[in-house]
This record gives sequence, C-alpha cells and structure tokens, in this order.
Amino acid sequence: MVCKQWILRAKNINNAELLRQAQDPYITFREAYYQNLQFKVNDGKLVESKESLPDDILKEID
Repeated sequence: MVCKQWILRAKNINNAELLRQAQDPYITFREAYYQNLQFKVNDGKLVESKESLPDDILKEID
C-alpha cells in the first residue's frame, strides 16, 4: 500500500507545480480531471474539441 502512494506521488509531482502557478487551482485540476476522463472514455483517442477557434481567428492572435 505504501508503495502505491509513492508511485502516485511521483506521477503528480509535475501537477503540483502546475497547480501552484494556476490562477484558480480548483478549475485547473477540475479541467484536467475531465480531460483525462474523456480520454479514457474514448479509449485513448483524442477527439477534437468543438470549442476550438477557427484558423483565421487563431492567425490574428499571433
């Protein structure tokens, strides 16, 4: 049991830094959780988000 806790801690070390730098750690963690859940539901296949901006708008941002 202790070994599993160390493995989980090692996997989440990078997440701690991400959450520390986030404006709202709760929202950041929640969105990461839902993205991971969607990834698992789709059998590891990435699905293009319907919320993405059109290419012409993205080019204007640069």
